[in-house]
Amino acid sequence: MLRVFVIVAAAVPAVVCGLLATFVGAKALYALIFLCFAPIFGIVYRLTGKRVERVRDSVPEGEGTAIPALMVRGAMQSPGIVTLGPESLVFRPVVGDRLGIRLEEIASVREVRWFNGALLSGKTGFWLMARGHGRLGCAVPNSYAGALRAWLGGGGQAVYSEESASGR
Repeated sequence: MLRVFVIVAAAVPAVVCGLLATFVGAKALYALIFLCFAPIFGIVYRLTGKRVERVRDSVPEGEGTAIPALMVRGAMQSPGIVTLGPESLVFRPVVGDRLGIRLEEIASVREVRWFNGALLSGKTGFWLMARGHGRLGCAVPNSYAGALRAWLGGGGQAVYSEESASGR
């Protein structure tokens, strides 16, 4: 699906500029300045997705369930992977250092629909207060939210399954 998004983001502006140049003239090429934002966004989105895939692939086998997430730690916000281990939660951002938190270090958890000023659609946000780490946040896709919620509430024993993702 991401590949289709990137192709459409690049093809639509090119076709529109070609049509404008044909019917309006050379001044239509000024529209290219505005239409180039969509392909640039698509390319950056794809490159970021590739980096998240590399981080996911670098998680050692048996360390836990890897969940794609948007992480907030202080002023830094980065996409990456959250790993749910037997007794620890590991943040692996694309940019920045890896951070491991033991389950007993988490003092409180708050589930939110607004995350850093934006309404989450298709994602669920979690704010964690962890002793020694301060306030940490992560927004995960709704299909993984149940696994993270169960892990936080059930002593670190939750694992993601296709059944929990489909809501059965």
